[in-house]
Amino acid sequence: MEFAVKKFARNVLLLHLLLLLVVLALMLFASRAIREGAREQAQKQAESRQRIIAAQTARGIEAFYHSIVSDMDLMPRPEDDQQDRDRLGKMFSEMTRDIPIPVFGHPKTEPSSPGTQPAPRNPLFPKPATRPGQKDFRDPEDKKNPPPPSSTQRQQYVRGLLLGQVLSRQLEERVSHMFVIGRPIPKTGPVPIREVSVTPAEGVGPTPEQLAERYRDWLRDVHAQSISKFELFDGKGYNLVAIPVTRGSGVMVAAVPVATITELYLSTLNNDPATGVLLVNDSLTVMASSRPNLVGVNISASGDPDLALNLEASKEAGFKESRVIEHPFKLGEEKFDPALLTTEPIEIAGRKWFIVVGSPLKEVDGVVAALFSKIFIWAIFVVAAVTVILVSTSVQMIRNRLRLERVQTEAIHKELDRARQIQQAWLPRESPRSPNIDVAAVNFPANHISGDFYNWFELPDGRVAVVIGDVTGHGMSAAFLMATTQLLVRTTMQRISDPAACLDEINRQLCTLIFNGQFVTLQIAVIDPDGGPIEVSSAGHPAPLLAGDRTFEPLPVESQLVLGVDPDATYQTVTLDLPVGASLLMFTDGAPDVQAPNGKRFGAQGLHGTCPLRPGRTSDLSTHDARWLLDAVVAKVNHFRGSRELGDDLTLVAIRTKAPALTPTGSLVGVA
Repeated sequence: MEFAVKKFARNVLLLHLLLLLVVLALMLFASRAIREGAREQAQKQAESRQRIIAAQTARGIEAFYHSIVSDMDLMPRPEDDQQDRDRLGKMFSEMTRDIPIPVFGHPKTEPSSPGTQPAPRNPLFPKPATRPGQKDFRDPEDKKNPPPPSSTQRQQYVRGLLLGQVLSRQLEERVSHMFVIGRPIPKTGPVPIREVSVTPAEGVGPTPEQLAERYRDWLRDVHAQSISKFELFDGKGYNLVAIPVTRGSGVMVAAVPVATITELYLSTLNNDPATGVLLVNDSLTVMASSRPNLVGVNISASGDPDLALNLEASKEAGFKESRVIEHPFKLGEEKFDPALLTTEPIEIAGRKWFIVVGSPLKEVDGVVAALFSKIFIWAIFVVAAVTVILVSTSVQMIRNRLRLERVQTEAIHKELDRARQIQQAWLPRESPRSPNIDVAAVNFPANHISGDFYNWFELPDGRVAVVIGDVTGHGMSAAFLMATTQLLVRTTMQRISDPAACLDEINRQLCTLIFNGQFVTLQIAVIDPDGGPIEVSSAGHPAPLLAGDRTFEPLPVESQLVLGVDPDATYQTVTLDLPVGASLLMFTDGAPDVQAPNGKRFGAQGLHGTCPLRPGRTSDLSTHDARWLLDAVVAKVNHFRGSRELGDDLTLVAIRTKAPALTPTGSLVGVA
């Protein structure tokens, strides 16, 4: 009952636990789906907002550079046609009609007459054009009496003067230097810088000469408005904007400090220290960043591989997309939390840059967490309610089953007790009537019903047959087969007194009855009470033990095939002469299979050593009957197993032949 109830309780608990797990799985799945949906929605909103920010920032940077290029584009370029030049010249003629013309003296020459000042230097057209055959008004040989300026000289001078002043004022907040470089530019040596229009504070940033030297090769190839690559000067980044002027004889250059872009367009995005804003050029080098340490870092050569892969994928998409990096990443020496990155392309004068705006995912997760916490509380409430219902249901089911099992177990126990009583009624209770033979036996079932059996009875010729057997298995099926076998033995031995012939007949009949692989071990010993030989035949049963001087000694009986397996099997009878007053012990395999608490088996050797005779003495049994011998063996077996339950039925049969005196044991003579 206990096992059945435990099994039922385990099954009920497992079933309800499974149901609870299913509910939990559904709740988790639903919560996860809601969370993922909310996260996806929040992420889309953040992505949309971030796209707008990235687009606005990118357009602002584009406008910043385009404004510089547009302002510088006022200068005539070599590719301008004559009509554009005439239109520009006419405009400046009208603008300069009433402007007095200063005397163009040499920069180092004193004024030629009182009240006149040397003309200011022309920053854009330092050398006025002369007509064929006309002397240069700056000719050193004619310094004191320069010729009067022509209309063309007037236009060139005033145009350069006005444009220089306008550009200086227009660009002074956006560029650090503006200068004109004459051509051709030599491959080595000083770069000819003719004029500087915007001058930064002393000692701040690189000088025009340093910029021209660093960009020498690039400046030589400038034939249209262009923007240089990004360069670092003492940790500060610069770009050059260049436009050819004066009919290709020079290049106007504006130096743009990238720090200005950071201050104007990126600083407003840096309120959150985890937010990153990058301006990256076409070589994947960071030009401007919300974190100064990242300026000059190449993303493809330094940083996190996942970030590089994501930006490479964004490059294939034209740098106009948003991507999520789920793991913390590193760029240069800066570490970033998982973030949403949005890229936006920038195109300026043939350059293809892009801006990266990154916001941490924890902002999105924070919005989701606020919603999910409410859902989680309700999920806990639902799970708790379902758990209470399942637990109460399982407890009620187990109680009902326990009550039912108790009633059924009581009924089964009553039936088993009755069956055990019937089984014991089949077993003999008294020794044979012959005074020369004393027989005693014990049977301890492993369960209520035993599969072992024993019996003794007198044959028609006056001899006594002692039988011991073991049926495979336990319980009712073994008990029924035991009863059948015991009945067959008793009825067959009345007709066939030879043990071997009796086993042949019993085997044939059991082979027609046994099913499910059951079989029987059986041993028959026929004893002559008048001192004649003993006849023994065994079918799969261990040989009987003869009490010797110190231990039990097995009789020389060879065991044959078990009963109920082969209907054609035959068995043999062994005839032995026993000493007068001999004591025999017959047993089933439950005796050697007894185990100690540590798992050690009693074994055949342990059983052989249980003889109660003291060494050197043979008179110990002379005053005791078979029961005394049996009790002594059972006591040693029980002492060995301690509190451990029997694993198999334990059956022992003790036989003692009575005699006036017990002589020492002699050699055994076997007769076939």
